[in-house]
Amino acid sequence: VHGEFEGTTVRLLRLRSPFNHVDWKGDWSDSSGFWTPELRAKLNRKKEENVFFMSFEDFSKFFGQVIVAMVRNDFKFSGIISEIQPHHSKLFRLVVNTSSFYFISVHQPHVRGVNAHHVQIILGMEVERPDYVTAVARADHDVWLCSSLAPGEYLLWVKVALPDGFSEEITISCYGQDLVEMEELPPAPDVLPRLYMSRAKIYSDLLEPIEGQPNILKAQDILDEGFGYIYYQNRSNVEFREEIFLKEAIGVRLRKPHRGQSTTVVVPKNTETIVIFKLSPDRFKVQLATNYTIDSRK
Repeated sequence: VHGEFEGTTVRLLRLRSPFNHVDWKGDWSDSSGFWTPELRAKLNRKKEENVFFMSFEDFSKFFGQVIVAMVRNDFKFSGIISEIQPHHSKLFRLVVNTSSFYFISVHQPHVRGVNAHHVQIILGMEVERPDYVTAVARADHDVWLCSSLAPGEYLLWVKVALPDGFSEEITISCYGQDLVEMEELPPAPDVLPRLYMSRAKIYSDLLEPIEGQPNILKAQDILDEGFGYIYYQNRSNVEFREEIFLKEAIGVRLRKPHRGQSTTVVVPKNTETIVIFKLSPDRFKVQLATNYTIDSRK
């Protein structure tokens, strides 16, 4: 509502509260002296359960976030609740039975005075041999991704950056034209390497031969979901070794099994491997230096 009140332009919002026991007591509440019989008649203001008016200025002051929900009569909602701990990721199996455009989200509970934690979500196709589909990462109470999914099994990797000593329940949900079967899986440390090796092969245009070694290929990338990687594909009949040095690294850490500011990667003949980096959501910077050797005896 946009109108005049005592010679001043006033912007009012008509809101509905989900809480039966909480009433707005400020300006333009039911008991506010700002209401006149003329204003009530003009705005058709009448007593409604849990409905109230508030100025735009007060709304901006007391509400820190506005979420617009997409509602479709032909969509169905599936969900599962899981307790998550600091420094631990969670895995979920999703079984899709109907081709559709699905929204997959991770919801953190709203706690007054507590900011939303950073969330990473990675979606892969097939559980036994997951192929990278898409991913997202940001700090929000509701973090979601969307993708057109064909019938089949999918793997969802989720991590929430909780502080030490803190745990919380998160809700994983799917919204699409059919219900999705959802099941939590036990931890599997090799999931991320397999997902990112599949991604490296999907984006094969990034693969380039090592200088002087046309049958040994390498690709590296930095991704918005908070990871980077160096992928190796050894098509030769010799063993390849490369030392990686992280120089001037800020907000960058090697992921297990690699540690510290340097590591040695060993790629036997006719195999592939990957080195994954964790990237800080706040800021990261790094210079990579490498040095390789070839062992023709292996």
